[in-house]
Amino acid sequence: LLAFALSLDEIIVTTFTIGQEQTLPIWIFTNYARPNQLPIVNVVGLLLQLFVVSRIVKYLGIPWAVMILPMLSFTAYGIIAVYPALMAVLAAKVAENSTDYSLNNTVRNMLFLPCTYEQKFSAKQAIDSFFVRMGDVLSAALVFVGTSILSLHPRGFAAVNAAIVAAWLFLAWQVGRQYAQLTAQQAQKSAGAAGVISRA
Repeated sequence: LLAFALSLDEIIVTTFTIGQEQTLPIWIFTNYARPNQLPIVNVVGLLLQLFVVSRIVKYLGIPWAVMILPMLSFTAYGIIAVYPALMAVLAAKVAENSTDYSLNNTVRNMLFLPCTYEQKFSAKQAIDSFFVRMGDVLSAALVFVGTSILSLHPRGFAAVNAAIVAAWLFLAWQVGRQYAQLTAQQAQKSAGAAGVISRA
């Protein structure tokens, strides 16, 4: 972190002296200002959205689709915990971010389909405004504790992330079950309403 901070400190000087080259401080600043904008993430995310997401939803259904990103993340962090090489981290982050932008975004919004109007808009507002930001705060707190108190190395952070993702996987499984129950209840209500209308 000290090297990171010192590199960012040098951005002003570097900007005036680099000419056409891209140095480490400028690369860090560019990726800090526009995170997750690696072209490969965008390309893989687009290809997944175009060719894979609809097939996953069609053939596996929402209860399984909601578990794909946590399973992928658990596998990625498990690999990083065992083999913390830069290419492993890059491959894991590309796979995780592109799946998040394509499949997980789509599935997360589809989870609201069987909900009532009030549930959709009150829950979505709370999730998008409070819980996402609280996740960012907890992530920053975890990084602070991991670096300054526990002195975790990349393997340690990967192991902690794998444990968190295991809990996420369990919650995703529960959410998928709840979604299946809600859609089954709605199908029964619709069938009952259609039967009443046909008898009338």
